[in-house]
Amino acid sequence: MQVIENNLKKISLSDSKDLIYKSNTLARSKYDITLIQARFIAFLSSFVDKDDEDFFTYQIQIKPVLDFLEIDRTNLKYLSNTLKQLQTTLICIQDDDEAEAYATFLSFFKLDKKNELLEFRFDSSLKKHYVQLKNNFTTLEIANYKKFESVFTIKIYEFIKSNFQLYKKYENSLFREFIIDTDEFRNKIASKLNKGKFEVPKSYLLYKNFKSNVLEVARKELLEKSDIYFEYEEIKTNRAVKELKITIIQNAQSIKKEFLKKKNELLKSSTKHKQIAQEQIKRLMSRNKEKIKEPLKYEQKLFRMFLNGTLIYDKDLQLIIDELDAKIFADIGKK
Repeated sequence: MQVIENNLKKISLSDSKDLIYKSNTLARSKYDITLIQARFIAFLSSFVDKDDEDFFTYQIQIKPVLDFLEIDRTNLKYLSNTLKQLQTTLICIQDDDEAEAYATFLSFFKLDKKNELLEFRFDSSLKKHYVQLKNNFTTLEIANYKKFESVFTIKIYEFIKSNFQLYKKYENSLFREFIIDTDEFRNKIASKLNKGKFEVPKSYLLYKNFKSNVLEVARKELLEKSDIYFEYEEIKTNRAVKELKITIIQNAQSIKKEFLKKKNELLKSSTKHKQIAQEQIKRLMSRNKEKIKEPLKYEQKLFRMFLNGTLIYDKDLQLIIDELDAKIFADIGKK
């Protein structure tokens, strides 16, 4: 339960959302952090409400933080060092080709070991990328950050998710299948901070190393563990891979999950679904009228079965339901 006092928002694990919201620009930014740090920022971000007007200073028990990061409760020094690094680690946010902005993730933290509390505040320059989000933002699943074992997977996940959000918004296939300069993509995903400047490590300047240690690691992890993944084709000039044609694909399991969610929403609002259900309920009431002692309760029970998707239809009505479901599934598959 959230409690707000003097701009301090006291939060608990139950206040964490399944989703993280951040601007597309931030999702495509450059940063040099470890896997644990990336998971940490994702966890903290899950408490920010995109409809808030400003950041708060957030206060949470230390235990759920350690549990999410899978850090031993006695290792608070490691947690403290991670927080210190996130106060100084630079993010390069590029709004367009002309302007680059630099920020840090956190502007403040307090580790209260006696009361086992953590207070933290995001850097104010990130405000427009986390709160008051109306358009052009990316929705990310917090559970994925615990599954991924490479920070490159996280970076590419955020990058392709931002593209996929744009594809869904504008229904423009160029966001789902696009060509990107290999050097540009490598610079965005694999750059490390060196003397205040983001540079690609020498080992990744060799394409075969970038392919095996970054692209393939991320592609396989996303395919296995995420709601979304990508495939790519190499476009060569004089035998050198100059460009990558990237295709973003929604995982079948994710489509099924979205389909069931959409169907459940429609069960409560779709006139067609309700009409078919009412016809089925009418038939069942007629067939069983001799056995029904309390018709109203029986009808209510059947309607609840309709709402939770367990109502069994006659063959002719099931055919109509199947056609409606096929249309829902097809519409989701296009997204």
